[in-house]
Amino acid sequence: MLILRNFIRSFIKKVDALIHTFELEHLRKRSFHEISPGERQRTLLAQSIVRSPELICLDEATSAMDPQHTHDSFEYLVKQAKEQNCAIIAISHSLYAQLDQVTHLLVFSEG
Repeated sequence: MLILRNFIRSFIKKVDALIHTFELEHLRKRSFHEISPGERQRTLLAQSIVRSPELICLDEATSAMDPQHTHDSFEYLVKQAKEQNCAIIAISHSLYAQLDQVTHLLVFSEG
């Protein structure tokens, strides 16, 4: 029972830290359907990180975010990926803002 209690406390701390990191504090009591598209994307990014996955796949994950949140989100994702030995595959039509944060780049043209 103690192990479970410690796990839950640790998980809640991690969730609280991600809520703060992605600036989601003001959304705690709001329904997912009531928040803006950019807030939804930040919420989903935080949700993808909380489980400490080995791989995160993102498809236009920041398309509705403003440039500052886009930069901050990718910066945090890259930092977490390095710390947790996690790979990130990101699909984007506007990757230029994140070029300084990628280790590998694959470009598709006309298709």
